[in-house]
Amino acid sequence: MEGTVMAFWNDKSFECANHEIYACRAALEIIEQLKTMETLWKTRGGYPKLHVHVGINSGEMFCGCMGSLSRVSYTVIGDNVNVASRLQHVAEHISWHIVIGSHTYHVVRPHFVCLFVDFIKLKGKKRPILVYALKCFSKEASELDRKLEKDLDASKHYLAKGEYYHVRQVCEKFIEIDEKCPIPRYLLNRVSVAKAETEERVLSIWIISSRSDSLSSSSIASQLEVIK
Repeated sequence: MEGTVMAFWNDKSFECANHEIYACRAALEIIEQLKTMETLWKTRGGYPKLHVHVGINSGEMFCGCMGSLSRVSYTVIGDNVNVASRLQHVAEHISWHIVIGSHTYHVVRPHFVCLFVDFIKLKGKKRPILVYALKCFSKEASELDRKLEKDLDASKHYLAKGEYYHVRQVCEKFIEIDEKCPIPRYLLNRVSVAKAETEERVLSIWIISSRSDSLSSSSIASQLEVIK
């Protein structure tokens, strides 16, 4: 994993209860320390901005000394490790520092503010996974943080049922209040794409069922372009 640092908790050599909470706390402390360093770098000048994105996932994995006779390292491998790596790329995609998977979320939700992001289909997975953005400790959350968490959690159910209008309402409301938060903007774009894809599928079905069976695929495509 070039350019990436991997850390793991609760292996047999150092078992750790509540390891999900420790992982999230460590990630938040990393970002906080990064902000302090960036302030210092600005005063010195000449330092590029450092972008850090963290993906956290929990679950079973293989852990131990692995490699070959010439090189052995103590590491972890497995599906849950791969998911954590992909969550890190999701964090980069949505312009957020820390993204966590659903297994981690269900453990840490009483202790942290976690914002629903999306149902994301990962390569090699049959079903989409729930993805959340880790924002802050619950004890440090503002009223706005808690309301955003609650409303985005409601938008999760709207999104699952295809009720895109309600998702749009939630997102547009929060963009007016806090235009810097990227998640409502991401969800707005998400529902716009999903709505367009749904309409296109319905339109395709209507054209095929209401025309002659002899329509070719090219003529169906041209019909779609005209009606759009």
